[in-house]
Amino acid sequence: MQPPVKLAAPSEIDGTWLGTLDAGTTKLHLFFKIVNTQDGLTATLQSSDQSPAWIPATAVTRAGSSLTITIKGIGAVFEGKIRPDRSSISGTFTQMGKAFPLQIERVKD
Repeated sequence: MQPPVKLAAPSEIDGTWLGTLDAGTTKLHLFFKIVNTQDGLTATLQSSDQSPAWIPATAVTRAGSSLTITIKGIGAVFEGKIRPDRSSISGTFTQMGKAFPLQIERVKD
């Protein structure tokens, strides 16, 4: 069992984000939950069209407007740029060597 997460003051990108990944013949809805903790940013991913399960990111790094979310369990990385108004993050979702454009937008609570 994992120790409880120690939350910190929310970052300006904390929350749920949704995007549609266009993989040619398949379109997948991807949800990202981003949370700031005392140890830094964390994220989980759900592909609601494939499974109700949330997959934890193995690393989340942010440098200014650049955000990278790595999910080693499924061989995926999302690299994006955060818009100045923090309404969306545009970038590339790469999985198993295949890269797809992905824009995620903040989901209103």
